[in-house]
Amino acid sequence: MRILSAKTPRPLDLLAVGAQGHVAAASSAFGVRGDVDVWNLTTGQPVFVRTIDEREVRSLGFTPDGLRLVASASKPILFIDARDGRTTNEVQPQLAYPVVALSADGARLLATEAVNQVGEVECWALDSAYSARRVWKKGYYEFCWFHRPAISPDGSRVAVVQRSGFGDHVNNSVRARDGETGRQLAKIEFDA
Repeated sequence: MRILSAKTPRPLDLLAVGAQGHVAAASSAFGVRGDVDVWNLTTGQPVFVRTIDEREVRSLGFTPDGLRLVASASKPILFIDARDGRTTNEVQPQLAYPVVALSADGARLLATEAVNQVGEVECWALDSAYSARRVWKKGYYEFCWFHRPAISPDGSRVAVVQRSGFGDHVNNSVRARDGETGRQLAKIEFDA
């Protein structure tokens, strides 16, 4: 067992572990500057601390090979070398504060936003260098929040949680979409 210590004392409530469990990244998602700590899990030693944004980090993940960290706070979405902390690529969403999911094969990136009561979803195709091409964008729903993006291992299907409504009239659903076209495949409703 290893005990990992962050350079800056704060709650670490976002965690990502890279391929084969050799590297981990953590950050705080609530009310503090967006610093991400990265550790080598084999030795327990810190690799780097990187400020992503002056705002809190919204999501963390690793590419399938574990060599790049994917982090989002406000735009852009960053691909960061997990060995030295330098930015290797950026994805420029139209979303201001994206929360992202990456397919297990690294070919698709899904992002949601739920800021100022307006929800949107964007999907990109990624090449082997993690350069992005927007495939589709859906949304701009008032009084609607999209949360928890999820994507199938091959990127063919995506899903998001949608909360919409106003006052005591709230609807909760999961929306599944085709990863290539964005066409809605299913909507599963839940009671509020």
